[in-house]
Amino acid sequence: MNVLATLSPLVALVGVWVGGRLALRTQRASWDRADQQHWRDTRQAAYTEFLGSLRDYRSYIGRTTTRIGVRKHADGRRLMPEFEPSGSEHMQRLDAAFAQLQLVSPDQATVEAARFAARVSRRTAVAKGLNDTAAIPYEFDVQFWDAQLAFVNAVRSEFGLPPVSNDGHHDTQEIDRVMLARFDKA
Repeated sequence: MNVLATLSPLVALVGVWVGGRLALRTQRASWDRADQQHWRDTRQAAYTEFLGSLRDYRSYIGRTTTRIGVRKHADGRRLMPEFEPSGSEHMQRLDAAFAQLQLVSPDQATVEAARFAARVSRRTAVAKGLNDTAAIPYEFDVQFWDAQLAFVNAVRSEFGLPPVSNDGHHDTQEIDRVMLARFDKA
């Protein structure tokens, strides 16, 4: 019996098996990369939608013609803006974009930054409604833009990018106390 005649098919089978394993590994890595890219694109779309709806909401409340009513929240600890139907659509879009963001974000810091930005946007609307002016009060406008920047930097961090500037999360309880005091005086 010839040893080469016996080993040749075995070596060929081992080669086919190794080649198949390597091809499977390569294919699996390709699938994983495609899946990661898909989720990255999905998250990026959700973050972009949230940021767009946040800016749209800010644009709406910043219009000189926008009139905003104010009422106490059911918990009695903060105020809520009241809008005409077109304003409610802006708020609903922001809420829907936030819900979508919560579904796809793997990073709690991104969700918290988005939640804070949404809360500050409501308080910015309340501040304009309480002051009954055509413009958003400066200090609330600054806090809105700071909250938006904090969200942008949270997203950048999630994607492995450096922050665009230093950001700080501000507490809204003091703002709520000031606005409630103004509301109770009115």
